[in-house]
Amino acid sequence: MPDVESDQTPPQLPPPRRQQTEAKTRTNFLPAEVSQALSFGALTGTAGALGGAIIAVSRHRPALISTVLGGAYWFTAGSVFNGSRSAITAAYGARDLSGKDKIVISGAAGALAGMAQGALATGIRSSPPAALALMVLGAGGQAVSNKLAAREPTPASKAVSKQDWLSSKWSPLTPLTDKEYENMLQEKILKLDAEIAMVDDNIAVLREKQKSTENQK
Repeated sequence: MPDVESDQTPPQLPPPRRQQTEAKTRTNFLPAEVSQALSFGALTGTAGALGGAIIAVSRHRPALISTVLGGAYWFTAGSVFNGSRSAITAAYGARDLSGKDKIVISGAAGALAGMAQGALATGIRSSPPAALALMVLGAGGQAVSNKLAAREPTPASKAVSKQDWLSSKWSPLTPLTDKEYENMLQEKILKLDAEIAMVDDNIAVLREKQKSTENQK
């Protein structure tokens, strides 16, 4: 029989995963560092807008202007802080940063953020005070973060502290080893067997009494 050529086209295979990933990355118009800085700036800008609105209401001033200005100032400060902090951290390389390095980086990023915020607010002349304030804020916040990270207990230390609490005289619970727990279960099983034997004896006595009464009848 002659070969019949099929008119059907072969099914289209999906593109490789690498091509799909590259296609997705093309849709991101901004680098990851820039988008992260803008996201952080959006958070600080929202907080600044709320703070500006609260201050305006408390001082009987136009709330809209204070809200817009507060959001703009703190959006600038947050974006510059996060972006400069990421850039300085990347400049340090792949080595692990110590707590002092992180404090220095956060302080420098805070100073740059303060300069940008001061320049936007009232000009270059107000940049040094704002830079000093945000430098102290950034370094102090990083120092507090370092202390909290150092005080966070590890799973092993949590287990040790739990055992210490159980072993204390004020604890209503007593820690048991596997052998002690096994002995305790065996004692309970023996007591249960003894109680079952007593119940069986009582049942046997009752049956004998029942048989004797039936025989008397």
